[in-house]
Amino acid sequence: MFILRFLWAVLTSRWLWTLIGIALLSLVIWVFGPIVRVGAYEPFASENVRIVIIALLVIFWLIWLIVAQRRAIRANRMFVAEIAAPVVEKPLSPGEENVAAVGAKFAEVMVELKRRKLGGRKFLREMPWYVIVGPPATGKTTALRQSGLNFPIDLTDDLQGVGGTRNCDWFFSENAVLIDTAGRYVQQESQPDVDAAEWLGFLDLLKKHRGRRALNGVIVALSIDVLSEGDEAIKAHGRKMRRRLAELNDRLEIRLPVYLMLTKADLIKGFEAFFGGLSTASREQVWGTTFALDARVDAKTIEREIATLATELERRLVPRLEDEDKLAARAEIFRFPAQLTSLSEPIQVLVEAMFGESRYEEAAWLRGLYLTSATQEGAPIDRLTAALSSSFGLPPRRAMPAPRVEKRSFFLKNLLTEVIFREAGLGTFDPLAQRRRAWIWRGAAAACAAAALLAGAMFTWSYYDNRNAIAA
Repeated sequence: MFILRFLWAVLTSRWLWTLIGIALLSLVIWVFGPIVRVGAYEPFASENVRIVIIALLVIFWLIWLIVAQRRAIRANRMFVAEIAAPVVEKPLSPGEENVAAVGAKFAEVMVELKRRKLGGRKFLREMPWYVIVGPPATGKTTALRQSGLNFPIDLTDDLQGVGGTRNCDWFFSENAVLIDTAGRYVQQESQPDVDAAEWLGFLDLLKKHRGRRALNGVIVALSIDVLSEGDEAIKAHGRKMRRRLAELNDRLEIRLPVYLMLTKADLIKGFEAFFGGLSTASREQVWGTTFALDARVDAKTIEREIATLATELERRLVPRLEDEDKLAARAEIFRFPAQLTSLSEPIQVLVEAMFGESRYEEAAWLRGLYLTSATQEGAPIDRLTAALSSSFGLPPRRAMPAPRVEKRSFFLKNLLTEVIFREAGLGTFDPLAQRRRAWIWRGAAAACAAAALLAGAMFTWSYYDNRNAIAA
């Protein structure tokens, strides 16, 4: 796969196609140059002249590559400087002050990156960028810290994001940039105007400095315990997230793939008992589903995919029960597939609220649904017992949290590296902007075709002129 990606990068690189163009032009000059005449004068008859002309073409091409590289370096520096220090022309509102704070935090990270000389020759602007959004206390920051990714900055020395992200935390991995946004960007409840201004200002900042592909994807993080709050509360969460996704797509003029990540999956009763014995490599695998590119995801799709996941759990049930000697744990393992199936209906409600079709707006693009666990904390939720208690009119009883000896992450690393990061180019641009760009390309192609026809006509005229001169 690495070789294929490398070959694709080479085949789509600008320098390769310009090199091919220079080579073809040099070949034309060398082969057809001697037959070009202007009256009795033959400007390209001498081999030395043709060698000099071809050498000049190569020199100009090399100069162009150097200038393009220097421009890219300068653009990257300007990007870092401008996003880190926005110009203040008037007194800032609270929302604008927070946007400036985002830039200041970015500047701190960039100083550290420069000090450690990380990233090689890959410019920050050229790396794929992702934003992770979700309500407060959904475990967004913890998921990134526990993901197993290699971040240039030692995050264990800077725990400012733990306990609640104030505005944005920036995570620079080897292959992508992840922006962990504050939960209030989604909720916008305590100070709606300030939070909305900061959220939109943050998007404008990305649009200004990142250009057409400001982001490569969106990770929506929602805690699994949200699914126990009832249909109306779930719909409210879904509607808020739907508005934020619509604002993001409209502001950035790009339709991005959305990866719905249900965090704190360890709160499902039986999760630790079922998965506790997994090896490190197995815990890095993906637990969830990535939908087909042209799939229309609705409630039936979610029901089918959850049933598929539950069936896979049932297939592993007997070997897992044979490996467990504790009676209580065996009971949790046995009921775990049913616990997962009980989440199907609330997940359907959530997905319909967030991504359901509407005649008034284009729904966001749900690319996949995944379950993860960063740390094992809190009391597991027994939905089966709660449903049984409800049927008898009894209040639900929540289990007490069991002591956790070791905190491990489940189903995070490969989700990021093997699924999300590999789909960095999936986003589609605004149709109007695409049409404008298409007309520009058509005009450029027409100009190249006209130039080729003109060159062909000149060579043809020169050929017949030479033949007539010889005949005379």
